[in-house]
Amino acid sequence: MCPLCNAIEQRKSGTPGHPKLYQEGNPKRGRSPSGEAITTTHYRCKVCGTKWTYENDKKNDRAGWSASEPVR
Repeated sequence: MCPLCNAIEQRKSGTPGHPKLYQEGNPKRGRSPSGEAITTTHYRCKVCGTKWTYENDKKNDRAGWSASEPVR
């Protein structure tokens, strides 16, 4: 991961990404097991290629950013 990606705080709701992330596809809306609305959006870093998912779930403090390995 690049330094920008390393600075993203993962699995904490409400934390920011960074300006070199671009959105891939449209956000997906769904429901949590408890019935709360969730929006999931996929991003990729223009610098290092790391894939990111942002889960917007106001009732889950562990929602937020999660990364997968960069594409080589």
